[in-house]
Amino acid sequence: MKALLDKAELHFAAKEHLRSYPEIYEKLEKFEKLFNKRVRELLSKYGDKIMTPDSFMIWRPVKTKGKSVLGKVFGEIKYRKMDVPYLIEWGKTMPSEAEMKEINELRDLLDDTKAFSERFETYRDFAGDISLLVLKVEMGEPLEGTCSLCPKVKIIEKKEGVKP
Repeated sequence: MKALLDKAELHFAAKEHLRSYPEIYEKLEKFEKLFNKRVRELLSKYGDKIMTPDSFMIWRPVKTKGKSVLGKVFGEIKYRKMDVPYLIEWGKTMPSEAEMKEINELRDLLDDTKAFSERFETYRDFAGDISLLVLKVEMGEPLEGTCSLCPKVKIIEKKEGVKP
C-alpha cells in the first residue's frame, strides 16, 4: 500500500511540474482522456498476449478454377495470406468466460483503428516530450515550477578556483 501511495504522490508531483509546460500538459490531458482507466486496465492485463503482423502469418485456402492439359476444368486450392492487424495468443490454456468478455472488449477497442491510431499518436508525442524533458534534467537543467515533493534547493553558481 505504501508503494502505491508513493506512486500516486509521484504522479501528482509530476503533473504539478508539467503545468509549467503548457504544451506538454495539454498532451498529458489528451493522453489521459484517450487512455481512460478501462483501456489501461485491459492493455496492462492482456497487452503481452497481443501479437503484431511482423510475428505471425495466417494463410487461408482459396478455391480457384484450373484447366488440365486436355482442357478439363477442375477446382484447385491455393493459399493466400490474410491481412490481419493483430492476433491475441493464448497458448495452451483457454480463457475463462469472464476473460473472454474482457478480450472481446479489448478487440472492440483495437478494431476501432481511427481511435487506436489517435491514442498511440498522442502517446508517441507525449512520450517524446517527456523523454526530452528527462534528458534536459539529466543534463543539469532544473524543472520549471515546483511541486509538493520538491526539496528546498538553492542553486549556486560555482566560481572558478573557489572550492564549495
